[in-house]
Amino acid sequence: MKKFNLLFGFAAIFAVALTSSANSVPTRGRSSYGNEASGVLSTSTTISDGVTIDSMMFCSDANTDPVGGTCQVGFSYQIQGALPAGTESLAITLPLPGGTSLNTTTPAGVLINDSDGFPGANIPFSPNLTDTDVANLGAEGAITFATVGGNPVLTFVLPFSFSTQGSGLSLFMDVTDNSSSNGNFCFDSTKCTKDLPNLSLLAPEVVLKTAVATTPEPTSFLLLGSGLFGLMGFSRRRRANL
Repeated sequence: MKKFNLLFGFAAIFAVALTSSANSVPTRGRSSYGNEASGVLSTSTTISDGVTIDSMMFCSDANTDPVGGTCQVGFSYQIQGALPAGTESLAITLPLPGGTSLNTTTPAGVLINDSDGFPGANIPFSPNLTDTDVANLGAEGAITFATVGGNPVLTFVLPFSFSTQGSGLSLFMDVTDNSSSNGNFCFDSTKCTKDLPNLSLLAPEVVLKTAVATTPEPTSFLLLGSGLFGLMGFSRRRRANL
């Protein structure tokens, strides 16, 4: 990690802050976490409402103090596999760890790729959404951001351009340690008291709404036919008795 990373990180965060204030859905370019690989603290894969999500907790490369053993902690969430056919809306709740607060500058939102020459290394990104896309979709209400009970909730109302049917859609959440003076967490127990959140207890919750076309079952057709046949017979008998 280069010293340059720290300055770059502050500049990137400032740029993200401007992006967030311009529309209701925050975005963050993956390289804003640093131009080298961020330190992966833990990973997990969960399934909620049929949607598989890979989660990662990491130390931001741009805001890591290896001497003091502390860092800014971020979370990334990436959908694996296409969303079910007929998906109309997708709401994802990101659970806020206990003893933490959302970062006031970059709370949570959509992770996008950026073309500033820095790869962002191991941080995932949404392959088919740019900052402009998110801004436009946010203005149209197709993507919304809110907090419910302190937890960030991002809702996507389809259809819009998901060339991979939602696969690869990536979100972020940045948190601060309420017990730390600068909001950073201790990741190195040899230099400070380790106090990292437990990722295994922080599974994102998905609520999926799909349009299901109902088709009559064969037995329903049979009952309908029997009923019509019976009515025809009754009508004939009635005419015969008149």
